Amino acid sequence: MERIKAFKQSKKYTMRQTFLIMCESVFVGDKNGSSSVRTAEDVKLFVDYFLASFVELQSDKIVNVRLQVCQALALLFEMKSELCNNEKIINMVNRLRTDSAKDSIYFLRKIELPQLLSSPDKAS
Repeated sequence: MERIKAFKQSKKYTMRQTFLIMCESVFVGDKNGSSSVRTAEDVKLFVDYFLASFVELQSDKIVNVRLQVCQALALLFEMKSELCNNEKIINMVNRLRTDSAKDSIYFLRKIELPQLLSSPDKAS
């Protein structure tokens, strides 16, 4: 896992984009394959090992990396993954909708966010 996360730390923006593509394959599966249903174990794997790094890239200084994040988020919501209810994911969408890169809106335009903090235990 650490070798995969090393892509996120790379000074080369193309390697950071590669990390995001790897994240997509964990939470969405093969976009060209016939089966993209993710199991609870897949979601847990992503949350436990990749979510924090994925979230950090929303603030990358390179626009193309942030756009790759937006594209990954759009795919995540298109697949109706249970990750769509993750508070960090929802916050990413909200933050990227105000990004200086106006192209981010293109990828995020169809995302309908679930209500955050609907239960008292999520408010903390």
